[in-house]
Amino acid sequence: MPLLLFPTLQSHLLRTQTQVLWFFVWTDLTLSSIQLWTNLHDKHTWHSEYFSKANQGWYQLYLPLLFSPGQYEYTLKYYQENTEHWLGSPQTNGIIFILPTQPPLQYHHFTNQLRLIHQLNIGNSTLWIQTIDTVNHIIPLAQLDDIHTYLALARKSSCWIVPVSGSFQIESDQRPWQFFLYRSLKDGSVRVWIVTTCQGQDAWLHINNKTSTLELHSVIDKSGSKHKMYLSSGIIRNQDSTGMTLKQLINAVFSELKATTKMESYQSSNTCDDKSTTMKSYLGYCTWNAFGQDGVTEVAIEQALSSFVKNDIPIRYLIIDDGWQQQCKGYMTGWDADGLKFPKGLDKTITSLKQTYPMLLSVGVWHTLWGYWKGIDSDIYRDGSFYSFTDNSNDQIYLINDISRFYNTFYHQLKMSGVDMVKVDNQGALAGKLFLLHQTVSLESKHHLWNTYWESMHHAASKYFTQSTIHSMALTPFLLDGPLKKSHSDHTILRNSDDYFPDVLDSHPWHIYTNAMNTIWTSHISSMLDFDMFETMHPFAEYHAASRALSGGPIYITDKPGHHNPMLTKRLVAQNRHGEYELLRCNQPCWPFFDTVLGGKPMVDQAFIGMWNSNENDGRICGYWSMQMEEDVCIGTTPVPSGYIGYITFGLDSGKWLYNKKSSGFKNDQDMELPFRLNGRDGWCLVNVVPLQFLGSSTMIGIACLGLLDKLNGLQAIISTEWISTQYNHIAIFRTRLSHKSSQCGFFFLSSSILLWTKLDGVKVQLKSQGNSIWVLDMLNNISLVASSDSVFTVDLAVLNPYIISS
Repeated sequence: MPLLLFPTLQSHLLRTQTQVLWFFVWTDLTLSSIQLWTNLHDKHTWHSEYFSKANQGWYQLYLPLLFSPGQYEYTLKYYQENTEHWLGSPQTNGIIFILPTQPPLQYHHFTNQLRLIHQLNIGNSTLWIQTIDTVNHIIPLAQLDDIHTYLALARKSSCWIVPVSGSFQIESDQRPWQFFLYRSLKDGSVRVWIVTTCQGQDAWLHINNKTSTLELHSVIDKSGSKHKMYLSSGIIRNQDSTGMTLKQLINAVFSELKATTKMESYQSSNTCDDKSTTMKSYLGYCTWNAFGQDGVTEVAIEQALSSFVKNDIPIRYLIIDDGWQQQCKGYMTGWDADGLKFPKGLDKTITSLKQTYPMLLSVGVWHTLWGYWKGIDSDIYRDGSFYSFTDNSNDQIYLINDISRFYNTFYHQLKMSGVDMVKVDNQGALAGKLFLLHQTVSLESKHHLWNTYWESMHHAASKYFTQSTIHSMALTPFLLDGPLKKSHSDHTILRNSDDYFPDVLDSHPWHIYTNAMNTIWTSHISSMLDFDMFETMHPFAEYHAASRALSGGPIYITDKPGHHNPMLTKRLVAQNRHGEYELLRCNQPCWPFFDTVLGGKPMVDQAFIGMWNSNENDGRICGYWSMQMEEDVCIGTTPVPSGYIGYITFGLDSGKWLYNKKSSGFKNDQDMELPFRLNGRDGWCLVNVVPLQFLGSSTMIGIACLGLLDKLNGLQAIISTEWISTQYNHIAIFRTRLSHKSSQCGFFFLSSSILLWTKLDGVKVQLKSQGNSIWVLDMLNNISLVASSDSVFTVDLAVLNPYIISS
């Protein structure tokens, strides 16, 4: 496409007075003039605003929105060889809604059918928490007549939640919603509702499309009346680009609910200090997409591991997914592995694998919450200590009476076979309808059974295994608001979305979007959100790998033997001081940008989405993924705070950077926008945003470490950066401490900085200029590192201090 505009025509932008609106154009045409034609004027007079050339192919324009509140339009005109051209047509003008700086404060209308128990003011936000005490009732909550954009999290099934989004008018959706927020077209504020369920009760949000009303639906068993459900609602008056204000409000919701309900955490019976270290620190492998249920065998697994060793791919743990167990017609028939697929038995298979492939630190296996998909075969317990349900498909589900006995027996057997972690699937299945003796099971009874199964599994896993459990198909309100929330710790691993489907083309953008949106809720349940496995030799491999690198969760692949991209796997890991390859992983879940949360429907309103995460040195890694299925290139932007530099590490415009100088004429808290291009379909981009550190009070000498530029999350390797004094007053040293090494450790120098020398662990090395203020250090091949007892790498950059020289 010869010319790209951002924001695109047909955009509907919501801005407040005094904000700055950025426009960007990229083109490979030779143009004499590019003009924004707009009626952004107090009298709505159409006029032109000229773009200025920024750098190769890029033009920019920023407009302070110092106009009266109202609706305005814009389009683009450009001249090529003195010929006038217009972008788009009169019917495709972009729309800008300018709102008052201070919206009115009357936001909330309480209903007398709910009891207010808490109100909290958080900066520019207000939070209300109310109890849901009514039985089997529908309560109207709000009239929705001012929607700009909205987002909901709906129950897709008994096991998964999915986002529902759009703009201006809410589409009909009959699924229960647990979370809903929208941005008001009248005042720009964001309204939020979150429903919290409990044992013996259920509640959800619903849109009555006939009356455009948000409703609260509740079902409460009489036997469950001792428990309480809560409706949390909030209003955010001013937003920031990162979505941090929304994050703070939702943090407050869960903190207040925890205090209100006095929820106690489960106590683990396993005090192992390194619990979940393997999945936190290393790259893993899962058999599911590689072999499926029928193809997973001892031979297939050996072929996969052999292929990883041959291709120098550092796999450190193995998850044997569905297909390994003894089962018949969906019922678990024994404790050991399938004898035809694993003729040695599970214990000797694992022993053999670990002896042949000593890089394997952990081996885990898969099973469902009640053993296998339809439960337990009666031959396992011949004393008759089981009973059956009938599910929605009229299948018999056989369950165990003594659930604790079952899990202790099962997990003890697994431990003795060398298993040290499990992936527990189908955890939400009990949310579906179950029938016992042709009678519907009460909600209280169902929840009690569910809770007993889950607690028995959790306690047995803590007792027998050294690594964390992967909780899969568990995105259902009862688990998220109950057992999983009570077990929340740094070791809880929660699958954050439905499966990765490699052969379904349009599932890939949807997979990333679903994970981004679900994080708004699930990040308060688990510190390690699992975005699921992916294949490294696939058209969308890099697309998925970038999201996993930024997610903060575990990363494991599912390649078929001989079908690998070793270079991609090496971008996910880096060598530590001992030469061991470890994941470069953030210590917390990622978070979606505000414009992604309330940007409308992906592939319709949003051409791309964005998420970000942070390291412990005030740095931020930002990721962007195209939502388009066509090949069209689009423009995106990333916010760069005052005093920070944004550097594009991967994407069409890799190597491009923007420094937001504090004295740039904007308010100190005003972000600048760094534009970039994204490929259509499988396009993605990563940006490192780091603070520029100045020498003392000087604004002339500034350096920033950009991280390991050849790694997807190379920012995570930065432990600390600081200026230190030396015995020579005219020399100052910028010191960077790094946890890992690579061939491209990047630095940004402000133009007036004068480099004298560079040292890595005290040894002088060569820092190479990449041009345009970027310098790179090869930490792998440039030198032979001296032995060091320190677990980190130290890079010292010595520069002249011109202030000392001149004095």
